[in-house]
Amino acid sequence: MPSRKKYTLKTSSNDAFFISRFLAKNQYAAKALKPNGNTNNISTWNNHEKQLRVLSRLNREILFELTIETIDGPKRGTFWKKYFLDGKCQKAKGKMVFDEFDPNKLA
Repeated sequence: MPSRKKYTLKTSSNDAFFISRFLAKNQYAAKALKPNGNTNNISTWNNHEKQLRVLSRLNREILFELTIETIDGPKRGTFWKKYFLDGKCQKAKGKMVFDEFDPNKLA
């Protein structure tokens, strides 16, 4: 069974119009996202990259930012972002960073 994920989609224009129009034409995206781009359901949206490349090619001036968090399976707890602009995609893996030990912060 594929890992389930949480998806969030934002646009550089902060305009939910592009997202809601996209969701109206894409049943898998509509299961994953609300019209404002927030997580709708924990789901599997396997072809998100192909679909968002097409969307960004059709809206060349808009930067689309997809945040993905793996909820279960062997990669549980991993997260990353994908940026889409003009049909191209940049992938950025998330990194967990902890502050160094500071004895002054002991309570």
